[in-house]
Amino acid sequence: MPGMRKVTVFLFPGAGMLVLALVAGFAELPADWQGGVRSIYPVVVLSVGLILGWRFHRSRLLLALLVLTLCDRALVHVAALDPAALDARVLFNGVAILLPINLAFLALAAERGIFSLRGVYRLIVIGLQVAAIALMHTYAETRTLGPAARALADMPTPLFDLPAMALLAFGGGLATMLFGFYQHRSATESGFFWALLITLIGVWPPASEVARTAAMSTAGLTLVLSLVEASYGMAFRDELTGLPGRRALQEALIQLTGDYTIAMVDIDHFKKFNDRFGHDVGDQVLKMVAARLERIRGGGKSFRYGGEEFTVLFRGKDAEDAAEYLDAARKEIGSMDFVIRAPGRPRKRPDQPRPARRAGRRTHITVSAGAAERNNHNSGPDDVLRAADKALYKAKETGRNRVCL
Repeated sequence: MPGMRKVTVFLFPGAGMLVLALVAGFAELPADWQGGVRSIYPVVVLSVGLILGWRFHRSRLLLALLVLTLCDRALVHVAALDPAALDARVLFNGVAILLPINLAFLALAAERGIFSLRGVYRLIVIGLQVAAIALMHTYAETRTLGPAARALADMPTPLFDLPAMALLAFGGGLATMLFGFYQHRSATESGFFWALLITLIGVWPPASEVARTAAMSTAGLTLVLSLVEASYGMAFRDELTGLPGRRALQEALIQLTGDYTIAMVDIDHFKKFNDRFGHDVGDQVLKMVAARLERIRGGGKSFRYGGEEFTVLFRGKDAEDAAEYLDAARKEIGSMDFVIRAPGRPRKRPDQPRPARRAGRRTHITVSAGAAERNNHNSGPDDVLRAADKALYKAKETGRNRVCL
């Protein structure tokens, strides 16, 4: 389940956008459709992206769309030139090299808002790159800029008719973004990865004008959809534990039909534990319990209800069946050793670790659970949820570390 979610986050929506870019760029589309791809598609993507980026204060999206738009216009201009001419090769190679570098930088950069000082610096850096390439392209034959222009234009092209520097930039950028996704596992990182991969279609020399514009526009659309996906994740998924949050639970409850069981799970004595050892340790406890509940069997789906409480939803199960899976999870949580870091222990392992003055303390965490099923008395999800909450209080009043119905 957790592994499948990571795969889904990585593949959606980027893999679908890659297919869309290939179809839009290389399929035999009618002439009217090709005209729409060249003129309407980029405007729509840019407009929607600017509105969402402005509304949600996402400067990285705005700057990435700016980079993609500038590259698209430059490639359109290259298509009107003699591909063997010096100025055309300067412009094309400059775009092919700087595009992946800029997208990789924006993927790694922290979000600083639209009008922050760092945001202005990034905009200035992009402007300087545009100015440098424009000068070499315009004055490629001059004595001053000629050597630099010829060095950029005559770079070796070992694969795909692309400069070696461009291939290195694309390879390094894609590897960096994969590492970023591994670290954060968010839709934003996966969106930048797929966007960069899609732009590779746009800078491939044999690609048509339609294919290039389709690639750049689809890369921008991928980033826009990734912003929507990330915003959805922030609203419906608990940031600390990674479980679906309370809003996601409400959506799931609305869609319930047939037989089902709802369980409420609470960490025993969590407030005292949190007050004694601190919120950082308390957060680790929440993560540990959430990780186990996420793997609960019987088709149960776990949610972070709030505080130290979790909700588990079993579709098509009665309370007695669900109680067996809840009890198995309860026993496993209770048997797990939880190590509290010793005072002064670093979070990361040093290169030359020193013997600790005092070993970390080992303790155990227990949970209590209450479950209730849909029946004639509890006919709606809210009724079942209240009944499960009453069963949870019964479990706590009768000694904790148990499951009650």
